[in-house]
Amino acid sequence: MLIQATVAAWRQVLSGPLRGILWRSLALTVTLLALIWFGLTRLIAYYLSGNPISIDYPVLDGFAYFFAGAGLLVALIYFLPAVAALVASYFADEAAEIVERSDFAGEAPGQPLPLGQALLAGARFAGLSVVVNLQASPLSDTARVEEDVAHALYTYLNPLVGGNPAGPGAGWPFGRALNQGELYGIVHAVDGVEFVKILRIYETNLETGEQSPKPAGTHIVLEPDELIASGRHIVKASSRED
Repeated sequence: MLIQATVAAWRQVLSGPLRGILWRSLALTVTLLALIWFGLTRLIAYYLSGNPISIDYPVLDGFAYFFAGAGLLVALIYFLPAVAALVASYFADEAAEIVERSDFAGEAPGQPLPLGQALLAGARFAGLSVVVNLQASPLSDTARVEEDVAHALYTYLNPLVGGNPAGPGAGWPFGRALNQGELYGIVHAVDGVEFVKILRIYETNLETGEQSPKPAGTHIVLEPDELIASGRHIVKASSRED
């Protein structure tokens, strides 16, 4: 079964329709990166044109523009896999239709995903669960404090609206690392929290919910095509009266 599936997959990859999707994905990826490079180099050129050094020392201006453009090119090449994965996910439904017609002709066809879900399907997610033990302020409702802290963590560690300490934002940027200190700030900002006793981060399998037995450390590094997503956060609040 496995060998047959492998042979079928290679046959489909080499077929004309899927080759067309591959070339379109590569062309769109290169075009997007080229437009970004062109726009950024134009901005650099505009900045240099108004700098007095550019007028007095045009040779230095030329060197600065060249090295800035080369540096941007290297940086964009570094992000090439992440951009290519996102672009390819846009064509995932079309590729699925080709496979369904050739290998699953007798079954009901699948339904295309909306654009936003298709783009997210091309991303990888780093599941993280946070365990917090805190002391609530005197006379605070500990149950309410626990709910508010958990809500703040779910909002901050969210691929679509996370990454903003003030509340829902533009979403967690691809490849952006997480420092444990950020979460201390999120928890302390919740009304009714006096201080945090324990805060630990655990890597979590988002499909199974299985949590790593050991903490992930104080600095979580992501790959360029990864996003942070919440697992199950556990918050325990106690007060001085407890």
